Amino acid sequence: MFLSKKFRITPFFVIFNVIIIYLLALFIKLGISFFFFLFKFLIILEVVDFNLWLIEILESRKIKIRRNVKEKAIEGEKLSVNITLNNKSSFLFINLCIRENIEKSASNIEHSEIIHIFHRGLFKISYILDCDKRGKYKLGPVILDIRDTLGFFSFSRIYNIFSVVYVYPEIFDIDSFPPLMRSNLPWWGIETRRVSGDEDEFFGVREYKQGDPIRRIHWLSTARKNKLIVKEFERFSFYKVSIMFVLNKDENIGVGKKSTGEFIIKIAASLSKYFIERNVSTEVIAHTGRFFHFPPNKGFYHLEGLMKFYASTGIESRIKIGEFWDAASSLITSNTNLFILTTEENISELKKIFSFSKYNISFIFIILLSSTFLSPPQPSKVGDLKISLKAKYFFISSNDNLHNLFSKI
Repeated sequence: MFLSKKFRITPFFVIFNVIIIYLLALFIKLGISFFFFLFKFLIILEVVDFNLWLIEILESRKIKIRRNVKEKAIEGEKLSVNITLNNKSSFLFINLCIRENIEKSASNIEHSEIIHIFHRGLFKISYILDCDKRGKYKLGPVILDIRDTLGFFSFSRIYNIFSVVYVYPEIFDIDSFPPLMRSNLPWWGIETRRVSGDEDEFFGVREYKQGDPIRRIHWLSTARKNKLIVKEFERFSFYKVSIMFVLNKDENIGVGKKSTGEFIIKIAASLSKYFIERNVSTEVIAHTGRFFHFPPNKGFYHLEGLMKFYASTGIESRIKIGEFWDAASSLITSNTNLFILTTEENISELKKIFSFSKYNISFIFIILLSSTFLSPPQPSKVGDLKISLKAKYFFISSNDNLHNLFSKI
């Protein structure tokens, strides 16, 4: 922890001393004892105040500060930030101000709080950090302002204590997806075949849900629990998903969370979480003003890396999905399920993308209707969008319930 210092004289100090000089001039000119007494009193008051302030500055070196805050949150959550001051001095600090800078979502705010320490030991304060937007929130440094009683001087100790809070986008739950492609067995689009359960790995048992095949019933567990129990299979052990999108600044229609760019981020984050938690190798290829490629991987740390990317990325790209595809298509391997997230302005580009020559790629196009993100929303033109593709595609408007929509896929 590095410590820096900053000294300030307030305008009130200047005003106070102008008054003293004025009183001195009156005393010299008029010789009235009252002015002389007032002059001496104010001088003594200022000297005493200054010396107490100097002592307070010296003793403040014995104050140690630390901050405790969670490293991640979900958009819309409110976090408690706890700051602990350990006063190892017996001096009484009666006019301290603790403040810190909070950089979030391309804006800066400052939290400040007046505190009084009347005892030796630990002193705790806390405040609420409103994580209203996704982003990378930077907290720090912590600044301890030491002020004299009369408010003439201020001395700041700057503690280089920094914390980073990643505010993840608000995601939606996905109940289930159809079987993904493994090897030459695709999910959607090209060469769709029936997938049997013969190659699935046994995962466990659960309660029967409507639509479960009778052959999956686990009769021993059913008899033991007196209700239908089915065998559950892990279908995703060797599958791969690729998610591709461009966060084009000019195509970002809407305001705040109700914008096409934020919807794309939310959908991509939700898909990533769903597949990685089910042991699907997940890849993300994106352009947000810079090119990003997260190679196929699984596990907790891969998901954390993706979520930090979704939290902190901007919507600054100036290229379209077709241009990006020309540069990034070489990264796409065969036998993958490729999600492409875009807006209806890029319908013509999707046809070019679908003609990609590599085999065994299952294309899934998620198309946002930009007109529905306007204020006020305009009627969507889904009926006018003719896509002569064999791939799976579906449209999303600003008022759609994403959980319900994706659960019906």
